[in-house]
Amino acid sequence: MATTGSPPGGAPPLRRTVAAGIVIGAANALGLLGFEWVVDNLQELIWNDWAGSDQTRWLVVPLAIAGSIALSLTVRATRQTRLIAPHTDVLADADKLRPGTLRMIGVLLLTGVVSLVGGASLGPEGALLPACIAFGAWVSGQRRDNVEGPVTEVLVLSSIGALLVSFFGSVLPAPIPLLILRRQGKPITRRSAIPPLLAGVTAWVIVTVIRGNGQGRDILPIDSGGTLDAVLPALLMGMLAVLVGVLLRVVVRFATGLTERLDRLWKWVLAAAVFGAVLGVLYWIGGESVQFSGQQGADQLYDDRAQYGAAALVGLLLVKLVATSWSISAGYRGGPAFPSVYMGVALSLAITTAIPSVSETGVMVGAIAGILAEMTTPGVAFIMVLSVMPTNLLPIGIVGALGAVFGRKALERVMPRIALKPGQ
Repeated sequence: MATTGSPPGGAPPLRRTVAAGIVIGAANALGLLGFEWVVDNLQELIWNDWAGSDQTRWLVVPLAIAGSIALSLTVRATRQTRLIAPHTDVLADADKLRPGTLRMIGVLLLTGVVSLVGGASLGPEGALLPACIAFGAWVSGQRRDNVEGPVTEVLVLSSIGALLVSFFGSVLPAPIPLLILRRQGKPITRRSAIPPLLAGVTAWVIVTVIRGNGQGRDILPIDSGGTLDAVLPALLMGMLAVLVGVLLRVVVRFATGLTERLDRLWKWVLAAAVFGAVLGVLYWIGGESVQFSGQQGADQLYDDRAQYGAAALVGLLLVKLVATSWSISAGYRGGPAFPSVYMGVALSLAITTAIPSVSETGVMVGAIAGILAEMTTPGVAFIMVLSVMPTNLLPIGIVGALGAVFGRKALERVMPRIALKPGQ
């Protein structure tokens, strides 16, 4: 018989639930900040300070080859596989529960660092997601009862939510784990809501204190407010962004066939060299702005926009799209959020260059919001868009996200065979 005051159904005491939420939030916030610091500094040190690829551009090819071979060495040494199931949804692994150990977490973090420093055209959120899932399972495993069950799932989802809060620098993604639970048909109780919300708030407080800003991170290269003339361009660009997302997934599917064939037929070191060579050539063609995640590249592209014509900007969009697709297909660990922002900036600049009279704010916000919304489910998409938009651009961002939702429904009705969804 349960003692008086014991939680129902064998659930852990409230104090343990609260402690788990705080620990998960703090670990994800500090983990993301530390991970980004290591990746950014190693990229700058190896690619620019040591090799000087920012001055001698052809050096990006051997550097990308070396980075790809280093990734294959890492996955082989840690008994992983180089190629993993490709996807473009940032939450594609949210439903995958697995046991978590400190060694596994360390291996996943190391693999993520090697992938991104090695040249992946991807962002940190996808590299960290498997580690944060393992960490949530590890925290659950510290309980004295069975690790499997609803408590494990809640803590894993809490870890995912805390990572998204840390990544976007906004407390708004904290309820995403509850949306996932509801999507799975699971009941949401007061006790199950405590860990994700507490983890999200804890992560946001830590990131805010360390980064020194109150809400959101600097993702958009513009901060001018939106006016009524920006509404229609934002809606249309959100709809157009669906085609970019679909094209990305089509290229991923095509490239995956090539990388799987190379991985099967060639010696691993030769396959790794080819994986890196393709990425390096794309970087050589596209220039410095298309390298790596695209976070700094989007700002660089916007600052240098006067140097490009509309055709050149479309070309940069395609190079970034192919580089990102190849990175996903070739087994690099990382996520599509920052590359999507770069593609949105390139697309919007191509439109405003070709049609100077159109609202730059509406076109750019609509394109970025639309591409982000196209990468996941509508409910999660709106939270992500709200998280990255400055307050004065929130209405325009929502319009762009709505455009993506409408555009996807229209594409699925008109051309269902090519309307690939994020998980396909």
